This record gives sequence, C-alpha cells and structure tokens, in this order.
Amino acid sequence: MILRPASVLLSALLGLVPFTLAAQTPESRAMSPASPWQMEYADHSCILARRFGDADDPVIVTLERNLPLDQFRLAVIGLDVPSEYGRFGVTLTLSPQEESVQDETVIYNVESDRSHAIRVPTLDLAFFDSWNDEQLLTVELGRRRSVAFQFDHVELAREAWSACVDDLLRTWNIDRALLDSLQSGPEPQGNPGRWVTSSDYPNSALSRGIQGELGFMLEIDETGNPTRCQIIQPSGSELLDEAVCAHLMERAEFAPALDSDGQPVAAPYANFISFQLPGTRRQ
Repeated sequence: MILRPASVLLSALLGLVPFTLAAQTPESRAMSPASPWQMEYADHSCILARRFGDADDPVIVTLERNLPLDQFRLAVIGLDVPSEYGRFGVTLTLSPQEESVQDETVIYNVESDRSHAIRVPTLDLAFFDSWNDEQLLTVELGRRRSVAFQFDHVELAREAWSACVDDLLRTWNIDRALLDSLQSGPEPQGNPGRWVTSSDYPNSALSRGIQGELGFMLEIDETGNPTRCQIIQPSGSELLDEAVCAHLMERAEFAPALDSDGQPVAAPYANFISFQLPGTRRQ
C-alpha cells in the first residue's frame, strides 16, 4: 500500500472573511498573488491552492483533480456572492488571448459559514494546459460581478500537480506510462448514463438516507470488454460501493484503447458515479 502525504494548508486557507466584489472592470480588479502555490495531497484528489489580493483578507483559488483525469474543478473562495444555493452562468476568460469557457452549472454555496464560494465542477484539463505566466484569468458572474487573477509560476504549479497525480495513480495501481503511450484510451459506447441509473440505488441505502460519490476503475481488454472492476475512491458506504461494480461489469461497453501503432490494447478506464438523494445538493 502506498501512503500519500498528509493533507496540509487547505484547511487553514479556508479560514476567511468575505471579499466584496464591486462593479468594476476586470482589468481594474486584477488581483496579484499573496502567497506561493500550495499543493495538497488529499486522500483521493490533488488540489492546487493560492491566495490572491490582500494577505489579511484574501480570495483563494483552488484547482482540484481526481476523476476523470482529463478534467478539473475550479473554486474561488472568499467572495461576496449570494449565500443561497443555486446554479448560475459563469464565463472564464484567459487574457490576452481571450480564450473563454462558459459553464451553466456553477454552484454558489457557503464554506463553513465564514465565506462564500463558487465552484465550477467540470472543466477540461486542456483549458489549464493553456495557462502561462503573466496571464489574467477573469471570472465573470453576470454583468455586475467579475474578478481577475494575475498568474505567475504556472509551470511550477503544473509540475507539482502532475507529480501529485502520478502519486495518486500509483495508489490506484494505474500505470501512468501506459496511459501516456496510448494513441487513445477506452471510449465508452452508447450512453454511459444508463450503466448505473436511479433505479439501481440500493433500497437499503435510500431508506437510511445514504448518498455519496465514488470513483471506479475498469480494466478493458483489447476487444472492449470490461474484465475487472475496482473501487478506487470509496463513497464511504459499502452498500453503494458494492452496487456499482456489478452493474458496470454487466452493462459497460467500450471501443478498446489503441496503442501508438493504432492497434487495440488492454487499458484501464476510470471515472466516478454520484448517488444523490432527491432534493439534496451536490457539493
């Protein structure tokens, strides 16, 4: 068993007071770093975090990677945004190249009753790969709320994030060298949303109000069939964990991975599934 370093820094970073966003242009509000990049080795994810603005009244930007590996989550903590839960539109823009990403599933919530946060739950990793030093990342929340962050030392942050992900893959027994050598990984066929559906929610878990998110890995052979299922990020409930693999092994279908020569080859596929009770929030 590989032991990952203990989680550090992020819990301290969350001890914030709200930072008010005035109705100003992004350029006039560009916030400079107030700390170095910090790398947190969490149990099942890798989190980059950095303070911006006033060191005594900072805004925190966090970037989190777990599953799937080609995506990440962005959070901005310490903002004066509506305290009620909700989903709103957001635009993320990198300047000066004006590369933008729009998302309609941003979640506004309250972190520990001390500060407000926004969370963009699904961003393509290629968006972060295009970041470099001396860029501005502007987060626009409608017409009257926007804030921009000035980045530097991005390559060092990228290297630290990649090293953490390498370590995470080792804990999951996933061969990073194999992944990097593939021309393409296993591609889900059909509708993956039908592999595990709401009707598969274990009755005993429903009656006890149990919910959670879990990560899984399937070994896919050269014909595209799953040969093994492993829970690599437990939900905290054996009822949920045990229900998933049986359904995935029965229903999941893939086009096989291709090696560097374009030939079918066995390779792993990893992703996550959420079990959420009706009327509850996904954080």
